[in-house]
Amino acid sequence: MIGGQVDERQAVALAFHETGPLRQGPFVFFDCARREPALKLALEAALTDANTSFGANPVLAAWGGTLHLDSVQSLSIETQRLLLCLVHRLQSDQDAWPLRLSAGAAHRLEDVVSDGAFLPALYDGLDKIRFELERSAAA
Repeated sequence: MIGGQVDERQAVALAFHETGPLRQGPFVFFDCARREPALKLALEAALTDANTSFGANPVLAAWGGTLHLDSVQSLSIETQRLLLCLVHRLQSDQDAWPLRLSAGAAHRLEDVVSDGAFLPALYDGLDKIRFELERSAAA
């Protein structure tokens, strides 16, 4: 999801979740701009089957449902690589990894990719269904 305000992107992601194949599972919203260190730890733990001691793991909390990652353009390259590993796992074995990802950003990710700040492979892995919200003056 591109554009709009955070709450608008969250509402659209929730609507997709509620009509999707994993709608009976949880919907977890995660703000990457504010909590990237927690996401990095969560991804590391999920990818290695390790327990986390830092608190709630958003990846595991969304298991069987949808994890919406908002402000993905703000992620460091290191965290993007971990997220790309998760995307590959989800694509290769959907039965063992019942999780749907959605991503949101205030601005077009193509621009961040062309600037070298976002991994093209991750952009390709996340860009399956695109929904553009009207950009507000505050965005």
